[in-house]
Amino acid sequence: MYGNPKALRIIHRINGIVEIPPSTFRILGINIPFSGGIYFRILPYGIIKYFIRRLRKKCNQPIIMYFHPWELDPKLVKIRKISPLYKFVLYHNTKNSMKKFRKLINDFDFTSIEEYSEISV
Repeated sequence: MYGNPKALRIIHRINGIVEIPPSTFRILGINIPFSGGIYFRILPYGIIKYFIRRLRKKCNQPIIMYFHPWELDPKLVKIRKISPLYKFVLYHNTKNSMKKFRKLINDFDFTSIEEYSEISV
């Protein structure tokens, strides 16, 4: 819940269910999303890199990121009959996503949720 400043931002259990929230960076009590979707696509890579480095130093939790298939492969078929706003949210700046993604995987080490959860949850 990006907009809820009281929401847990770490991996935790609720009624026996593991919740793995996407990472956010908190500034003045406001959760700033950066870890996937339109947030990853619109923020400059330098800011994303800064957020990841600061979070890694600050907490003993993994950085949780997510990507949709169409964000990394702009040749995938796009939904045509949607509102301009939804179209913007889904597809804005997808042409640069793979370039950012490549920088990300070159700058940081990653694992899957499955592998991480076998180790720690």
